[in-house]
Amino acid sequence: MVPGNPPLALEKTDRYHNDLRHWDAIYRLRAKTWSIFHACEPLFCELHHPPAITEAMMRDIFGHIPGTLNPPAVTSKAYEQLRRLALG
Repeated sequence: MVPGNPPLALEKTDRYHNDLRHWDAIYRLRAKTWSIFHACEPLFCELHHPPAITEAMMRDIFGHIPGTLNPPAVTSKAYEQLRRLALG
């Protein structure tokens, strides 16, 4: 889908489907339903020693602890607060 970024093997993409045709059908349906794809550049990426974000910080930024499995939209203000935390 993206030049220079070949697809991963099925076992690295979806642990629940062993049938490639079934997985592909599901993928095609998702692509048809949600056809927009946004590519972006990361502003910050620290995988080994990321800055801590405490529950208190989350409550200060969002007013509550937001869900993370299907995260909600982030306001511009909350984004800026998180960005400042990440960049120091």
